[in-house]
Amino acid sequence: MLHSTEFDYDDSGALIVSLANSSDKARIDEVDFEDLMRIGVKLPWRVIGNRVVARCGSGRNDYLSIARAILDCGPDTQVRFNDGCPFNLTRENLIRFDGFAKQRTRDRLNG
Repeated sequence: MLHSTEFDYDDSGALIVSLANSSDKARIDEVDFEDLMRIGVKLPWRVIGNRVVARCGSGRNDYLSIARAILDCGPDTQVRFNDGCPFNLTRENLIRFDGFAKQRTRDRLNG
């Protein structure tokens, strides 16, 4: 369980996460945030190409999509946002559908 002094919550109870390179903030369900921290997703998160991402390695392009990690997307899937906002990472806003990804997003955490 997170402490309310570490993070803010919005009126719906979603956790608010600051983004390193943006004045925008991400919204995420606390259970999903805790799951991401447990599997090794690190803060700070950033915005790259209108996506919220986290570093997953030391290379220049070693980032993973937080939305894809929440849904544990595999190959040939992608995520859309029900309300069109890529900063709303609450599960009710994420829609998985057929796409062109080449690998399971969470596998990027393991090298």
